[in-house]
Amino acid sequence: MQFIIAAYLRNNITARLRNSLSVLLDLVIGAVNINPNYATSFKGKIKDVRIYAQALTQDQIKELRPNTPSAIQPFSWYDFSIDGWWVDRAGKFPEFRSIAAIKENDEEAYIVFDRDDRHMFTMDN
Repeated sequence: MQFIIAAYLRNNITARLRNSLSVLLDLVIGAVNINPNYATSFKGKIKDVRIYAQALTQDQIKELRPNTPSAIQPFSWYDFSIDGWWVDRAGKFPEFRSIAAIKENDEEAYIVFDRDDRHMFTMDN
C-alpha cells in the first residue's frame, strides 16, 4: 500500500510525505517522534484531521472547511468542534487516547499542541 500525507493550511500545502506500508495500523496526531527519550511534536493548533482513501484534486481540497462534512466521505475524521472531539466520526478507529492534548477556545474549536509530550493516537480495530 502506498500512501501520501499532505498537510494544508488555508488551502496551501505546507508538508508532504510519500511512503509505502503493508498495513496502516495506527494514526498519531501531533507527534513527530513518540519515543519518550526523543519526543518531538508539532507545535500549533489543529481544528480538523481527515484521512481519505483516495487522493483529492486541488478543487476538492479547496472545498474543504474545518469541522464541516465534505462531499467525499473520509476514511477517518476527527472534528475538534464537537463535544466528543476524540471520536473518529467515520468510525474507523474506535479506540483513541490523548496524551496531554487539550481543547481550547470552544468558539474556534481547536486542539493545542504546545509541548513535546502532547499527542493523540489510535489503535486499529
